[in-house]
Amino acid sequence: MEIKKVNLFFPIFIFGYIFLNVAIALIERALISMGVIGKMTSAVLFIQNELIIVIMLLGFCLITKTGIKDLRFKMLGIKEIILSIIIGYLIIPMSLFLTNITSLFVENAAQQTVSEVSTYPLIIQIILIAVMPAIVEEFTFRGLYYGTYRKTKRYFQAMLLSAILFGFFHMNFDQFVYATFMGVVFAKLTEATGSILSSMCAHFAFNTFSVTVSYFASTNASALQEASQQTSIDSSAGVTLLGLAILLVLGMLFLGIVLLIIEYLEKSRLKREAIQKEASSDVQYASKQYANVSPLDTKAQYGEVSAMDATASTATLENVSQDEKKERLITLPLVLGMIVCFAYMVFVAVAA
Repeated sequence: MEIKKVNLFFPIFIFGYIFLNVAIALIERALISMGVIGKMTSAVLFIQNELIIVIMLLGFCLITKTGIKDLRFKMLGIKEIILSIIIGYLIIPMSLFLTNITSLFVENAAQQTVSEVSTYPLIIQIILIAVMPAIVEEFTFRGLYYGTYRKTKRYFQAMLLSAILFGFFHMNFDQFVYATFMGVVFAKLTEATGSILSSMCAHFAFNTFSVTVSYFASTNASALQEASQQTSIDSSAGVTLLGLAILLVLGMLFLGIVLLIIEYLEKSRLKREAIQKEASSDVQYASKQYANVSPLDTKAQYGEVSAMDATASTATLENVSQDEKKERLITLPLVLGMIVCFAYMVFVAVAA
């Protein structure tokens, strides 16, 4: 049932996102023409986009009574946070490789997005491009969608589908490819740590890189232009292929390191949970021993009854698990939402 709900929400989410942006743009244009307000800055538009997502996500959570724990948000240790940030930087070469491939066919939408806020101070750019999207998008796609799909125990399918939806959400072919790749890595990272805070940190690190590079490139634009004029740069296909090959090799190498870090994080989490479970069991055993109950009563109360309860509980969990496993991940409303995204992506590519 939960899968049907989140899948039904996806086309509503996409339609709502497009409709509200268009409606607000028309209202703003009317107010500007009447002289009520001035022209909207790019910063306001970025905040507006994120607020639309937040409002729709909160609306869904309120209607379905979904809590923050259901979205798998919990605090992590410093070690997990630092390693998550490192992962965000390590996936950059592979993402650059994918971006360079897609940019051969379509416009680089990601660079255009960053350039829209390039006139702002660096800290404002980081908040707009790195902080807000990392929080809002991770709650939506790793928290809501992956968090729901993973309950079927089909982890790979859940990672892939939530990542594809994340790619579609960007609504352009350039970002779709590398965002899908990022989505798989972030979902795997979330699964390893048990918290979407890790994917938020990785997402933040990834976006911060593009912002800082663009910022320092723009501040040193004149120097870079002079250097390029003094240097003969061969932009032939051979050099392009060499650059792509280097990015691919680095991307694969760093991706291997990412997988090792994720494996380490997962083992650390499992070990920590095992210790906590053992400590909890010791406390429960001690409390039973402390109770003023005869051995026979203790056996009857905590032995046979507990065994019966455990059997019944296991049977119930197995039935629920079987029902969840039988539930399809892909439903008609979800397909409709993806078709709408694809149509919009085609429209954007043709209009560019």
